[in-house]
Amino acid sequence: MYFETKQVVTTRTKGYIEYETNFTQLYHSFQKVATKFKSVSEVCILLHYCREANNKGVITTNEKDYDKFICEHIQMGGNPINRINFSKAIRNMSDNKVLIKLSRGVYQLNPLLIWNDSVESRKEIIEDISKTEDSIKVQYLLNK
Repeated sequence: MYFETKQVVTTRTKGYIEYETNFTQLYHSFQKVATKFKSVSEVCILLHYCREANNKGVITTNEKDYDKFICEHIQMGGNPINRINFSKAIRNMSDNKVLIKLSRGVYQLNPLLIWNDSVESRKEIIEDISKTEDSIKVQYLLNK
């Protein structure tokens, strides 16, 4: 006796998929410095500043910025980070060239590692850096 059974199942799903248009790009070279982070807090601070950076990757680290970070961090369920540890985290990221110090309390995300705007704007900023004098250019370059 031969038989063949055919069954068709129809599933209907409705819903919405939300997506953000804002993004941060991490590059492979970021892995070289990520292992030098001393705590998860540093990663949280860096991600906060990725959101806060302007289109040139520039951030400020004053008292107002610290207060904003702490407020957001605690609202998301994070543990409080005191001002001293916050400053140490910024210093460590600067020492490891994740953040480039431009002046007191003003830093730039290193575009060789991390960027939060279009690929074209990243290329432009890297070209601008490559045209600067060596004493400035070396601040952005990672140690081999």
